[in-house]
Amino acid sequence: MHVRKFICVLIAEKGAADFVIAALEDLVNKQDEYRTRIYASELVLDFIKRYHSQIASKAELFLSGCELLNAHSTVISAAHCFLSSATSRRVELEFSNIAKVVGIPIIHIVDAHYGFFKRTVFSGSRYYIDKIVVIDEECKKVAISEGLQDDAVISIGHPGWETIASGKLPVQKKQTKMNRNSLFLGAPIERDYGQNLGFNESNAWNLLVEAWRELPLMFNKVIYCPHPQQTEIPELHGAELVTYDTEMLLEFNQVFGVFSAPLIHAALVGCISISLQPVEHDDDICAFSRKGYIQRATSILEIRGLLEKYPESNCRNFAQKLNGSNSRLLHLIYELAVINSAQDVGSVQ
Repeated sequence: MHVRKFICVLIAEKGAADFVIAALEDLVNKQDEYRTRIYASELVLDFIKRYHSQIASKAELFLSGCELLNAHSTVISAAHCFLSSATSRRVELEFSNIAKVVGIPIIHIVDAHYGFFKRTVFSGSRYYIDKIVVIDEECKKVAISEGLQDDAVISIGHPGWETIASGKLPVQKKQTKMNRNSLFLGAPIERDYGQNLGFNESNAWNLLVEAWRELPLMFNKVIYCPHPQQTEIPELHGAELVTYDTEMLLEFNQVFGVFSAPLIHAALVGCISISLQPVEHDDDICAFSRKGYIQRATSILEIRGLLEKYPESNCRNFAQKLNGSNSRLLHLIYELAVINSAQDVGSVQ
């Protein structure tokens, strides 16, 4: 007996959407095999409707919220697999509780390199976790060291970055003629670290502004892209304020930030990519620069040196490791959904 697998998805943040979007494209294009229902934040819904028309037209889309989840609990409880972001939100906790009560396998996504445990806790209550997917083996080790169960954590890569690295997006330029257009990516530093780093978003931005003033020939147009969770915008000093989009990398050859994911987008398509950390100590808080995928600068002098001669990075090797990320995520979804749908068949019989 053929059972159409019902996949229910909750996406609270844009980063998680980038992680799962390729898998969702595949699921909705197999409607004879899968039914896909998505609950998402307003920002993510807008992203899907604007850039992913196949998902928008073929999936069941809803604005996420605890009241709506409770109202839809009967329908949701019929799902064969849950897929959820993990960003320490009440709606994610409620979603995981439904999975726990009904016995539905749930996969949580962490698209970051730090804070794995705290992303699966809301107001002191831990999420129900069946599986949690992370980017690489180092992330897995950190997640386990923070208290997540060894057999629950799975390293699969990053399907969104695999798409960028594979050339499936129209940003594999790279310009034959170097330009000096520069992009700065905001980051939720105070949200994630408080005052523990010795600097914040504004300090990192001001370092770039000072470099721009002292080294005018090394900068042309400068754009500031705030992080989706950023609540305050620093003084722009003549820069433009623009929402980040991957296709912007066609125009900008120099990309700066602290630890935002688009720093790796830039590196994967061949841009100069620099993590700005205006501190005197050697502790590197950016996983991308620690691993040699991008570069780190703590001063104007270091920025100048990197813009004059940007060194070879390890990003090409990283891009190769990303191969198969989406297939691994789809296999995990399929595996858990098949097990659960087989139980449905057994109960019917």
